[in-house]
Amino acid sequence: MVDLSFWRFGALVASLVPGALIFLMLLRIGRRRLSPNLLTVAVASGAMIAFLPLTFSLLEPVAREAFDGAGFFFVRAFVFAGLSEEGGKLLACCFIVMPHFRRRGRADLILACAGVGLGFALIENVSYVLRASDQWKSIALTRAISSVPMHAFLGLIMGLGLARAETNASRRTGAILGAWLACAALHGLYDLPMFLGEILPLSLPLVNVLAGLLSVSAPTLLAASYLLAVIATICVALRSVSICRRDLGVESESDRPWLARLSPVLLDRLVFSATTGLLFGALLTLAGLALIAVGFVARASGAEPMQPLIGAALGAFVVALGWGVAGDEFAALFRDRASLARSLAAFASRRRLAAGMIGVAVGVAVAGGGYWGVLGFRHAVASTLVASGMWRAAIGSLDLAIANFDAAFGYVPDLLVAYQARAETYRIMQDYDRALADLDRAVELYPNDASAHAMRALIYAVRHDYTRALPALDQALTLDPGNVSLLAARGGARLDSGDLEGATQDAERALRARPDLSTAYDLDARILVEKDDAAGAVVRYGEAIRIDPKNAEAYFSRGRLYFEKQDYRAASEDFWRAALIGGGHRSYIALWLYLARANSGQDGRPELATWSKAIARDVWPYPLIELYLGSKPFASVASAATTNDQRCEFAFYVGELAILAKMETDGARLLSGARDLCPRDFIEARASRKELARVEA
Repeated sequence: MVDLSFWRFGALVASLVPGALIFLMLLRIGRRRLSPNLLTVAVASGAMIAFLPLTFSLLEPVAREAFDGAGFFFVRAFVFAGLSEEGGKLLACCFIVMPHFRRRGRADLILACAGVGLGFALIENVSYVLRASDQWKSIALTRAISSVPMHAFLGLIMGLGLARAETNASRRTGAILGAWLACAALHGLYDLPMFLGEILPLSLPLVNVLAGLLSVSAPTLLAASYLLAVIATICVALRSVSICRRDLGVESESDRPWLARLSPVLLDRLVFSATTGLLFGALLTLAGLALIAVGFVARASGAEPMQPLIGAALGAFVVALGWGVAGDEFAALFRDRASLARSLAAFASRRRLAAGMIGVAVGVAVAGGGYWGVLGFRHAVASTLVASGMWRAAIGSLDLAIANFDAAFGYVPDLLVAYQARAETYRIMQDYDRALADLDRAVELYPNDASAHAMRALIYAVRHDYTRALPALDQALTLDPGNVSLLAARGGARLDSGDLEGATQDAERALRARPDLSTAYDLDARILVEKDDAAGAVVRYGEAIRIDPKNAEAYFSRGRLYFEKQDYRAASEDFWRAALIGGGHRSYIALWLYLARANSGQDGRPELATWSKAIARDVWPYPLIELYLGSKPFASVASAATTNDQRCEFAFYVGELAILAKMETDGARLLSGARDLCPRDFIEARASRKELARVEA
């Protein structure tokens, strides 16, 4: 079994591949006149200066306290990302690139500033991947094809502004300031939609109003804004590239005899040949167009409207890279197409056998590439539909999510992730039979995949069937013994089944093997809660959050411990953060957030009404949310609780509502009923005991 750190290192290396392509692009644009020494120094200076904005970002918690929710995201996008990061790159450009002895002319300055942006992006990428906990794979991939090109393109724009500042001595300071502010504005416009997307469905009133006027959803509007920022940046960056090509085309090789042969012959042939340009340029262009097409085909199959917009943005980055690598070759190919056709015809008439063999080889290559390309395209469309379905499930649109997963099977009938995602959606819908049917099929198709066995164990655990859940987790660990997350999951199942000793052993093993695993600290905290050491559990949950700031379960669990201590302000903050992150427990988190707000003297209804927009309406516990909002009568909610688990939750949450209404006797009666009804692995079991003790004290 390969160690997880090996794959993390592999993802880290893969995230740097676009950097190598952009480095190649800059060298090719430089046409043997851009000094590799200058470009290397520029990349290194960008990497070094990256630590300055990263240090400045430590002030973000202070800004969060100083500004309200909406204002903070503007400050984060335009100050902490835009002004700070572009300011650091400006310092490197002004004090390292501009005075460098190898730098000649504005083309060198523009390309070297792009190198600064590239170096900055690579270090930023490394920091994100290393801090990403269990999400490092997706972060490495998405940032590789979005953030790295974006930083390089912003560097091209900054280089153009600085080049203009050099030629206008009377307005030099204003031109430099303008270049900085322009890059900061584009950077902020690029980041703002993503930051606002993190707080959906809250977002901004202005976003919701505009979305309503345009008859689109808020996510679609944010995706469109993101696409416009990407297109604007690419257009200005390619304008900088065209200026470089024009300048370098005017110069002759004799103008720079000392730079005429900087590279060895092999490097010269590999980097600067027309074949290299056409090959990489065509591959990048085709890949970018395929990304765009995937989004639109997925949309035609029912995906979320934002999918083609995001695909178009990512595809635009890749196409722009292709044009940067081979723009000259593409133009020459189009300009000389008639001459090329005549040359090919003449070659075919003189060397018929060779031409025939080449034609057969090309035909085989095209046929093979087309076959695998179609398979890859279908898989990409299916994956996009799965991503759309997972997004819709997260915001409560469960029927549309199921439709997306069904559509994905039309492209790839045996797609494992589609079975798993549909099973998870059925779990949220509390249709456990269908969930198990999907997971049984997944295990049948992929018997050696540990994740399918682990998900089946989750469904058994939800049914309180630990006699099946624990063997399923044992099987998963047998298939993937190095997966410490599975070890922590088994510890949680053991704890829920009452095996405190077994859970403790799994927690200790998990922490020894992966001291950086957030869910291992979750398990350790739960064990401390079981031992009634709430203070120690709060510390352990804090460690889990430090390792993975998007661990919604840790926020939710710590918030409940604060709630027990009647520290409702701290509880509200943790519940709010957990609700933002989302997940399968958002409906319960929203109820606890309401209770924390109400106990601290605030009106939690408007906030609960907002969160209810991202919660499935046709499954439990939505009737409880309607009761809290006053839109559904008590009797209707009581009749909606049809299972023992639901009656347990009904008793607890209605009891809490009664206590808030100063009806302590009724509240105590309901809490007493919850204490007797709730299974031991329900959060309401402990909560009802603690609340009952507080009321009776």
